[in-house]
Amino acid sequence: MVNYPGACAQCGRPLPARSGPGRPRRYCDRKCSSAAERERMARRLLLGALVEQRTMNEENSHG
Repeated sequence: MVNYPGACAQCGRPLPARSGPGRPRRYCDRKCSSAAERERMARRLLLGALVEQRTMNEENSHG
């Protein structure tokens, strides 16, 4: 993920010009927005699996 103003947060390409008021764009197109959403979901699932594994290990070590 790229983090600099005026660039897509997913691929780093320049963002298209704004066409009115509203929230600033973060992604250059729907493809990048969808890819970023899939990456966020994968991180959430991985984090959940790691927390679950750690909890199971802790429960097994106390018994």
